[in-house]
Amino acid sequence: MERPIGTFIGLMSITYIALILMGLPVGISVIGAIGFGFATNNIILYEAGHMMKVGTLAYMPFIIGGLFLLIRKSFLNGFLLYTLGMGLSIYHAHIQMLYYLMLIFIVLGVIYLGIWIKEKKFSLLGTVIALALFGTILGVAANTARLWTTYEFADETMRGEPILKPVADRASEPNELESGDQSAESQGSEVADSQAADTQGSEAASGGGLDWEYAMAWSNNTVDLLTGIIPGIAGGSSTESLDHGSAVDALRRAGVRSGPGGSYQLPLYWGALPSTSGPIYFGAVLLFLAVIGLRTVKSPLKWWLVSAILITVLLSYGKNAAWFNQFLFDTIPMFNKFRTPNSVLSVTTYLIPLLAVLGLYHWMKLGGDVQSDDESNFSQSNTSSESDAATTKSKSKSKAQSRSNRSKSSRNKNQTWLAILKQDPRTQPMLIALGITGGFALFIALFGTSLFSFRGANDAAYAESGLLPLLIEDRQSLLTGDAWRTLFYILGAAVIMTLAILKPTLRKEYIFAGLTILVTADFWGVNRRYIEPSDFQATQAELQEEFYAERPIDRQIKERETSRHDYRVLDLSINTFITNKTSFHHNTIGGYSAVKMRRIQDLIEEHISKMNMDVLNMLNTTYIITQQEQLFVNEQALGWAWFVDDIRRVDTPRAEIDALHEIDPARTAIVLDREFDNYTEGLQPTGTGTIERVEYTLDDWRYEYNTDSDQLAVFSEIWYKPEKGLHAYLNGERVDFIRANYALRAIKVPAGQGVIEFRFEPASFLVGDKITRATSFLLVFFILGLMGFRIVQGVRSGNGKELAESAG
Repeated sequence: MERPIGTFIGLMSITYIALILMGLPVGISVIGAIGFGFATNNIILYEAGHMMKVGTLAYMPFIIGGLFLLIRKSFLNGFLLYTLGMGLSIYHAHIQMLYYLMLIFIVLGVIYLGIWIKEKKFSLLGTVIALALFGTILGVAANTARLWTTYEFADETMRGEPILKPVADRASEPNELESGDQSAESQGSEVADSQAADTQGSEAASGGGLDWEYAMAWSNNTVDLLTGIIPGIAGGSSTESLDHGSAVDALRRAGVRSGPGGSYQLPLYWGALPSTSGPIYFGAVLLFLAVIGLRTVKSPLKWWLVSAILITVLLSYGKNAAWFNQFLFDTIPMFNKFRTPNSVLSVTTYLIPLLAVLGLYHWMKLGGDVQSDDESNFSQSNTSSESDAATTKSKSKSKAQSRSNRSKSSRNKNQTWLAILKQDPRTQPMLIALGITGGFALFIALFGTSLFSFRGANDAAYAESGLLPLLIEDRQSLLTGDAWRTLFYILGAAVIMTLAILKPTLRKEYIFAGLTILVTADFWGVNRRYIEPSDFQATQAELQEEFYAERPIDRQIKERETSRHDYRVLDLSINTFITNKTSFHHNTIGGYSAVKMRRIQDLIEEHISKMNMDVLNMLNTTYIITQQEQLFVNEQALGWAWFVDDIRRVDTPRAEIDALHEIDPARTAIVLDREFDNYTEGLQPTGTGTIERVEYTLDDWRYEYNTDSDQLAVFSEIWYKPEKGLHAYLNGERVDFIRANYALRAIKVPAGQGVIEFRFEPASFLVGDKITRATSFLLVFFILGLMGFRIVQGVRSGNGKELAESAG
């Protein structure tokens, strides 16, 4: 389906299917589907372009639903649903979200492990573990190419083991541009230095994985967490759109031009995060229903959901709950590979709606208002013995019906509504939930402005301009307004559920419809703050043209070149290392990647941020765009390959990168020779001859050379381990090659003429792709087979019923 509507229809449809298969009624499943699919967090992720994360989260209901069906002994349906969800989630390649999901599955496993061992249900335990494990293996196998290549590459990035050992009290390195032509760039040096230090300098950890401070930068505090119930309590977003308020009035009086609709993008957010696109709002109605679920749901699933929600909340606190997260960061495998701990609440965004719909289901059952063909799915905890299962199910139905009959038969026209509420078992959990959620919203509405400072870490600039007091007024106004808003929706849900108690003849479909409308309206009001129809009026091409608009400086470079693959650009006029706008037009030295190769990151920190022109030359930096968007043509750029006449052999990676401060890369190559079995031993290059790149694709590089003696050729391309797929060929025969200058490739060239070729041929992809295709075919075969089996089974049972009726 077309985005954006197709994305959210998909999210809701997947959730609805999972809830239906878990045995929930249609009306309640619709509420859960809207509660997850239409959640504010998903809207903001979409608006920010995090489609891989949205895709991974979309199939989480299948994974949880499938595991639940396995626990309930629906082995075939559960296995296929779990495997399908696992495979499709992995396909969307946001492993961090799946990692968090697997962490909370450990809690679920511990709960049921204790129950089944206590009841000696070893056969059930073994079956569920085996099917879940096999389903996980199939899901992984169906994505072998993606996972294998990602895993292989990750070790070479800043999320892998560090290459350089930290050096205490290192002296500052040379940072002056020497030639008169280069002096034009000195004004950009400081900019590049600060950008690299502020945004990238702490990414590399001293141990494996990310640096603690970098990984924990987006850590929630309590105010951030409370946006789950009151969306504006922390100010909304860092660029909140406002068309009224104290700051807006002041800007209008000052003649500041407004945006579309007379609105201004203002920094209302004042929480603990460096910045945010909006709150992770769980929904007032859903939280109200979830608290009801704490009282009405009796199965172990409730305790898992409660535990999982608490764990994800603690994880989201990051460095603000260091006593918990530091231990995980230092001890749990792969935990230190992930950043932005507050993103774990994307998983919580499904856990809360699930607890909410289970709570609503059991609340309705207290009054005998819902029946299910598989009622034991939610009323039983699967702790009774097999021989007592039928008896327990029958008793459960009888008790529920008895409560309903007593409640309804004892009512008469003379009873007051208060007496009816008092005797109905549904009243107490509803009032408790109302007191907790509604009471909190009321408290914040009345006293919230006196509880917080409303000052954020980035407010210094606004204090100097005099805008900060006005922003604080608007922050307070947003908090108060949203607190009353939350109370309104909670009271609305309570009124609908009170009607269900007072009016036993009221059809449950009306109750579901009323709650569905409230949930939809609740999210609609918040979501429209961060996404509007006008956001989608432009075509993809128009948006691309606007965002990546070609500047005069870009046109100037393109007019000088025939192909973007013939040069590289360093752009100091932008935030060099955290934006990719320039990379849309040119191959650049810079740009942003959350998984930047570690050797590149080290070069940024040690040399590029300090404008070491020798390093920029060896990276073939042909053009430098200054801070004032002036073009500097670097005539000293070394091109794509060259011969050197000197080899400096070093003993450590630190010496390898430090030597780049001292050598002329046009003449000297730095080699950590012992790492390559003394590859250059006996070689005495003269630097004479020619070498030229004649062909370039993303996975194939060809060079032609001509020399009178043996040489060492250096290539301005990133070095990658041969065992991971980068192979070198000399005149058609595969040969060894080495690393030079810490990050580049180098190869011995014999006297004469010939062709050197590098090919990227990773087994992780070539073999992994075959495994992926075979496993995917097997999964499709299983799913189609199950569908066919169910159809045949349905036809046979239908025919049998007709025959029985005709015989009778």
